[in-house]
Amino acid sequence: MNEDRIEMSQRERDRLKVMAPVLSNERTATEAARLLELSVRQVRRLRRRLEAGGDAAIIHGLRGRPSDRRRDERLRRRVVAACRGTFAGLGPTMAAEKLAAIGLAVPKETLMPAASTSLKPLPTSAAVAPADQRGLVCRHCGCEHFRVIYTRPAWGGRITRRRECRNCGRRMTTWER
Repeated sequence: MNEDRIEMSQRERDRLKVMAPVLSNERTATEAARLLELSVRQVRRLRRRLEAGGDAAIIHGLRGRPSDRRRDERLRRRVVAACRGTFAGLGPTMAAEKLAAIGLAVPKETLMPAASTSLKPLPTSAAVAPADQRGLVCRHCGCEHFRVIYTRPAWGGRITRRRECRNCGRRMTTWER
């Protein structure tokens, strides 16, 4: 990135546009707070930062820095290797349980973004068993475990059940005879 160029989001540009008249005393902090939907105190703090650091002060100070919650790289490599090897084909919840059993404690939420790539591959038409052999399968994550939310009678002597996938939380309706 060029030193004299500052990359900003549209929100940051809009905030800078509202704050420019505040810096030149053409707009009060109260008016700016109303326009930016911030408190007057936050606008005053922002004004002090802009006066001290210029336009670059509008950008959050942690942008571009790694997260403090980031996992150790060796742990990440071990988890990815286990998910692609031993635990390939498992959803995030089951994979997290199996990883915890071997000493790699990782929350299932951490594995969810990887679920579409390294854990459970999306089934292709050639790899999918017939529906009568597989049972009910979630269209989004491939999980076969559901929770029944409610059951109601439907027309023609059928039963309607609203189900929720235990893995991804998506809901679906089934009709049974």
